[in-house]
Amino acid sequence: MNCKQGDLAIYVCGGPNQGKIVRCVNLVAPPFVNYAPKHTGPVWLIDPPIHHWHNSTGAYAGDYPYVRDGALRPLRDSEEPDEIVMRVPKPQPTKENV
Repeated sequence: MNCKQGDLAIYVCGGPNQGKIVRCVNLVAPPFVNYAPKHTGPVWLIDPPIHHWHNSTGAYAGDYPYVRDGALRPLRDSEEPDEIVMRVPKPQPTKENV
């Protein structure tokens, strides 16, 4: 699981909500009310809710207060290197910056 209760987290699953900051309020126990069955795993009640659009029409469908844990990346102070920094290779010096 990525997040803990009370964490600030960034939405990382793309679309118009990409980069939105939310707070993980409560872990929602199964069955996940009004949540698409194709998504499995833990689901958070979040604040503020994310905006939701219909896939077929693109019409605004209201605010949705639930997000799966896998769509969130917690924002925490830590002594450990950020996971993105660990995935990207270390920059190599070039003649311009030596």
